[in-house]
Amino acid sequence: MPYSLAATLVVVVHLAFVTFVVAGGLLVLRWRRVAWIHLPAAVWGALIEFQGWICPLTPLEQRLWEQAGRHGYEGGFVEHYLVSALYPTGLTRGAQIALGVVVVTVNVAVYGIAWGRALRRARRRRRGGSKMGQARGTGERLLDLWKRLSGLPGGRWAYSRLLGWMVPYSGSIRATVTELEPGRARVELRDRRRVRNHLRSIHAIALMNLGELTTGIALNCGLPSSVRAILVGLSMDYLKKARGTLVAECCCEVPEVAEDRVIELIGEIRDASGDIVARARAKWRVGPVPRSSA
Repeated sequence: MPYSLAATLVVVVHLAFVTFVVAGGLLVLRWRRVAWIHLPAAVWGALIEFQGWICPLTPLEQRLWEQAGRHGYEGGFVEHYLVSALYPTGLTRGAQIALGVVVVTVNVAVYGIAWGRALRRARRRRRGGSKMGQARGTGERLLDLWKRLSGLPGGRWAYSRLLGWMVPYSGSIRATVTELEPGRARVELRDRRRVRNHLRSIHAIALMNLGELTTGIALNCGLPSSVRAILVGLSMDYLKKARGTLVAECCCEVPEVAEDRVIELIGEIRDASGDIVARARAKWRVGPVPRSSA
């Protein structure tokens, strides 16, 4: 009896997992954070079909049925319980690949809808702010887009690519924003050939670009639409050869601005061992947006 009950429970869990792999993406349309669980499950389910693997739950279930005095079954869970109705001759290799294609197609469509909804919500919020006489500045729009995308799988990568499209030169190093809030930014830069110098370390100008980008978004994302910031000075201290993945971070107090003034922000760039390889000193002039530019 206990083994029979355990085997039945595994069957239920297994069936629930298969259902979640195929249709769980629909939950993402309502609760975006479900994607963090569903996306790995969908990838695993597709790999099982494409590679011809057997899910680990299948042999467990078979052993439990045998312990309960019943014969197990051959093949996989999908073939035994689901495919007999769809493929009377059994689960062929072609049919298995077809199931994998179905899993991928359904989930690509669902996640495409989820991405589209997130972007449309961001656009509606921007239009709504303008209609209410509260047109938002660049920093506010960047922060709003971050809140919309960062919680989605691949959202930080997508946000960083959009940021690079808005600021092409900053985007040339293809850094990835990993944390962002008013007055604080954390940005990662992978070590790859396109950002290296002849010494096989990351180029000094790529580091300067990274420092400017990090201080800029940390500051701008905290400024209201009535205030603008313009870079008026930038210097670098190069302390160590920069190799491997780098992390740039800037933390600052968002200033209250009534008139033009210059503030200096520090952006520290560290390597994987935590050593500071470079330090950016960025001078930003902050002040009210001229009425002609508002």
